[in-house]
Amino acid sequence: MQVSFFALYNILVSYTLVSTEVSGVQAMFYASALGLHFLVVAHDIWRYYPTQYVAVGRYIMASGVMIGWIMGIWLSISYLLEAIIFAFISGAMILNVLSNELPKHREAHYPTFAFGVILYTSSAMFFKFFFEW
Repeated sequence: MQVSFFALYNILVSYTLVSTEVSGVQAMFYASALGLHFLVVAHDIWRYYPTQYVAVGRYIMASGVMIGWIMGIWLSISYLLEAIIFAFISGAMILNVLSNELPKHREAHYPTFAFGVILYTSSAMFFKFFFEW
């Protein structure tokens, strides 16, 4: 069930990234951030279900990325549906980060988390300022 949800999630994220008019450095920045996010999600699923993930799950999740990419190239949908998809992705990503990517209380290393947040935010602001995103 988890792999199916994340495959759908991968389809929607890939579709959104490809179908928008994001290009150049901005696309590389977003793709890098989302690629790292996908790696963390895949690693979490692998930790809980290693045998099933290696046998089938990784192929299902990778095919989700490819299906979303193909849909982004060939499929055009209304702005309302794109906004709904973007809102769903945003909510799912926030929920996923809060529940899986932030460490548990005893394992927390706040300086590392704060450094990552500051680095990503300052990079996004730098690109926004100099490349007028």
